[in-house]
Amino acid sequence: MTFYYPAVIRKHEPGKNYHVDFLDLDGCYGEGETESEALQDAREAALEWIHIEQSEGNDLPLQTVMADYNKQPGEKVTLIQIIMHNDWLE
Repeated sequence: MTFYYPAVIRKHEPGKNYHVDFLDLDGCYGEGETESEALQDAREAALEWIHIEQSEGNDLPLQTVMADYNKQPGEKVTLIQIIMHNDWLE
């Protein structure tokens, strides 16, 4: 099963690490020294977040329309693909 959720990428100063927040997955985020590392951390966090929600019988949130997000200076908004493998769905 594949999900797509929008996320906001921010570069933090002075450490210059990256932080990725999902718009729809409450409290789900990723961090890393590079944007790529932060995106990978966010994907892994989203896998866990979705797995927990599904195992508890909760419905997953609807996807926010990216154009509806009021982007702030220094932010990038991207759509992140999250692939749930069969072993996660059991």
